[in-house]
Amino acid sequence: MNKLNEICTNEDTPCRFTFKIGENLQSFNSVVEIFRIAGFTVQEFIGDHMCILAREKEGINEAVKIKRNNVQIQAWKNTLNDLCDELSVHCKEFEES
Repeated sequence: MNKLNEICTNEDTPCRFTFKIGENLQSFNSVVEIFRIAGFTVQEFIGDHMCILAREKEGINEAVKIKRNNVQIQAWKNTLNDLCDELSVHCKEFEES
């Protein structure tokens, strides 16, 4: 949560956040499921280890790209706060921007 607050400082603009998860199919599938339950829909699966998800919220298209063990999110800060606890279980490291 502290890292999220460092990266996402403005509540009124979408935020980009990137982190790594475990390098196994179980972690990949679990993270996809967290976003799916939160209302994101799978836009595309590319091969076995890449997935694009999206949802519309408050006038913007929030998006998630999961490629192998890299998760890239562009979403409102409150969306990231809502998902933080569930995603933190899978988070191995943050990518510095």
